[in-house]
Amino acid sequence: MNRWELFQQKSFVVYWLGYLFSAMGDSVFILVVSWFIVQLTGSGVMMGTFLLFVGIPRVVMMVLGGSVVDRFSPRMVMLFSDIMRAVILLIVAILYMTGSLHMPVLLGFGVIFGVVDAFYWPSVTAIRQRIVVESQYPQSNSVLTGTWQISAIVGPVLGGALISLLGFGWCFGVTGMLFFISAITLFFIKLLPKQSVPDTAKESKKLLSGMFDGIKFIRQSPLLLVIITTALFGNAAMSTITVGLPFLAEDYQVGAEGLGYMSASLGIGGILMSVLLSVVIIIKKASPRIMMAVLFFQGMTILFIGFTQNHWQVAFLIGLIGACGAVLGIFEQSISQSIIPPHLMGRVYSIILVVAQGVTPLAQALSGWLLDVLDVHTIFVIGGPTQMIAAGIAFFLPAVIYHKEKEKPLGKASTS
Repeated sequence: MNRWELFQQKSFVVYWLGYLFSAMGDSVFILVVSWFIVQLTGSGVMMGTFLLFVGIPRVVMMVLGGSVVDRFSPRMVMLFSDIMRAVILLIVAILYMTGSLHMPVLLGFGVIFGVVDAFYWPSVTAIRQRIVVESQYPQSNSVLTGTWQISAIVGPVLGGALISLLGFGWCFGVTGMLFFISAITLFFIKLLPKQSVPDTAKESKKLLSGMFDGIKFIRQSPLLLVIITTALFGNAAMSTITVGLPFLAEDYQVGAEGLGYMSASLGIGGILMSVLLSVVIIIKKASPRIMMAVLFFQGMTILFIGFTQNHWQVAFLIGLIGACGAVLGIFEQSISQSIIPPHLMGRVYSIILVVAQGVTPLAQALSGWLLDVLDVHTIFVIGGPTQMIAAGIAFFLPAVIYHKEKEKPLGKASTS
């Protein structure tokens, strides 16, 4: 297989650029609006409230968003989401410049942003099945996983520079233009021929029944059930990192600079692994057993953080965790794309995303509570083995061992 063949496809390159601008817009937006709230209110409570106002609608609407993606064109849903997010930020920019941007107004726009953002992510996954062929799923997912991680590192740096150079008003406007550019790229993507939809799928095009179709498919797919269940434990264990790193920085007396090194290593490890799997090691088929083995190793690495003695040891382990996270993301998406029929992709994958994101706030709250009664190192000693046990059990389950390339409980779509 030609490792550069994927990058010679114009549609994928354009799709990738649009994905980059949209992901960068999300990343810059969170940095800019967070710093604005600090300057406006100086309140951590208001910061948390805003993130809650954005996060809850995003999680709740993501399931409905998947059903909408399957009923309508994923390209049109992405276009709607990009344009709406751009318009929201341009309005916020105007309100700031006229002195009318206050916290209640910002909270209202936060809710709207969370809603329209929820429609983008199921559609960006669903449309990928009509841009690349199945043998290119792992490589394309490697590229896009690395792109997301790059945006998570570069976006905040770019946002900070824009604030210093242009101020908040223009910064909100420039961020909105990132979404507009993403929307424009959608007009230059040529999609592969659409697969014919089974009669049973045509009868379930209503939004509410479509949501239940997604749940029904997952219930009838043992491997997806295993992946979702292990993701719950994996995300719970990863939450110890988000909550625990600042306390480790305080414990090692390295301050914000040391915390920055430890935090950045997560993205660096993920980027290096994504590049490796994009251009050096080309995976043709993602193995569920390898995925569970990597999940087990990631849990073991989290456990080791509990025995570190300085922040450089933590940074090294966090880098390994980031590399494992890249592999897990690539394998999970590739396996899902090989199992889920295109006419159900939006509905099913949105449920997977909701489960993955929905457990995080609860796990972070639990980790924070444990920090008040236990040593910071202890939460890693608890979180790591929890993930290891889940991955170890899953490794020996029949659904993982005897994975079939195609599982289509609701009927097999034929190519037209």
